[in-house]
Amino acid sequence: MISPVLLLLAFVPSTLTLAKGTGDNIFATCQEHLRDADIDKSGQINRTEYIILINHYTGGSFSDVKDFDMLPLSLQANFVNLACLCGMLGGNAECCTGDRAHLLVPEDVDDGEEHENEWFFEEVCNDTHATIASVVTDNVPTS
Repeated sequence: MISPVLLLLAFVPSTLTLAKGTGDNIFATCQEHLRDADIDKSGQINRTEYIILINHYTGGSFSDVKDFDMLPLSLQANFVNLACLCGMLGGNAECCTGDRAHLLVPEDVDDGEEHENEWFFEEVCNDTHATIASVVTDNVPTS
């Protein structure tokens, strides 16, 4: 079933690449973006790699951003909020603070089965997509 948020975002005028496709296609694209952003192949998206992830989503709209602190505050908050779900994934209390903060990267498994922590990746995809859409629509000029 397609998330109501994703249905709504499919109609937002922007360069969001995730808005293309439906259902499982959208989620698969998001997981691909997560894997591609994991430059050091650590299985984690750190603050620097998060900028890469955001650029994958937006087709490079934030390519001039070189530092996490230069991202819009809502995108920074999205990263921290998602990183702080680590406690539910077995991390310790410091797994979302400072340089330790990270998002997990899904394994490249395409067997049609639901896997451990899939809820987390759906949360990452939905929340990140919605946050980017709000940033993009907040910056659309009005006539």
